[in-house]
Amino acid sequence: FFESSDLINWRKLSDFDRNWVFECMDFVELAVDGDSSNKKWLLYDASFDYEIGDFDGTEFVTDRQVGKGDYGNHYYAAQTFNNSPDERTIIIGWMPTRDKNIFIDNDMPWNQQMSFPSTMELRTTENGIKLFRNPIKEIENLYIKTYSYNNKSINYINRSLDRINPKLIDLSLNFKPIDNDEFKINIRGHEIIYKNQHVEFQKTKIPAKPRNGKISIRVLLDRPSLEIFVNDGENVMTTYSVSDKKNTDVSLSSKRNMRINLKLNELKSSW
Repeated sequence: FFESSDLINWRKLSDFDRNWVFECMDFVELAVDGDSSNKKWLLYDASFDYEIGDFDGTEFVTDRQVGKGDYGNHYYAAQTFNNSPDERTIIIGWMPTRDKNIFIDNDMPWNQQMSFPSTMELRTTENGIKLFRNPIKEIENLYIKTYSYNNKSINYINRSLDRINPKLIDLSLNFKPIDNDEFKINIRGHEIIYKNQHVEFQKTKIPAKPRNGKISIRVLLDRPSLEIFVNDGENVMTTYSVSDKKNTDVSLSSKRNMRINLKLNELKSSW
């Protein structure tokens, strides 16, 4: 850490040395559980590993517990917006391509993209204070139609969803999981599976321990990308996944015809 009064001459204050630290660092102060009188600092790097602690203006002190801000392979070098008028802390991440470029492979007119902006909040959990991240509320400006199902069976919801053909989607659901059962979401050919306290997509497992007996999953599907928010943003995955242009189906499946709560919002383009 350094300080300067003129941005030209700098004085070293302290060191923060960790083996997870890489590049594109950001350092933000956040209220814990929405309490403005109880704030902590969060330091994260490009890969979105992070630590939470206290900063006295000179030294950053933590318990050295490292959190994982995103479980996907396509969320990098994220940065926050400063001085939001409503005091929200909003973050947006770059989604780099990795082993192959899906934009070139699919003849798209642009190359790579940013994630959907999300809020950053610190909340107290049974495992200590953690970062929670959720899409900003302004996504509602993109909603075209909303379909809501409260305490309806999977079969009932599937029959209703079979009549619509959404392309861009903001889907939220919650349910009481059944031991050793697989609950599947098929969204335009992308299969998301919940089983044994994990949500799995593209062979990546996202921790998903029931909260108050329920699991909540939110999925944002754009043309080339998919973002998953588990348990109100406790764990998040950002990744690329191109939908089949001919497949606009959304359906659910489970060994039992359980009742769930689901809301599906069709989105328009932001352009």
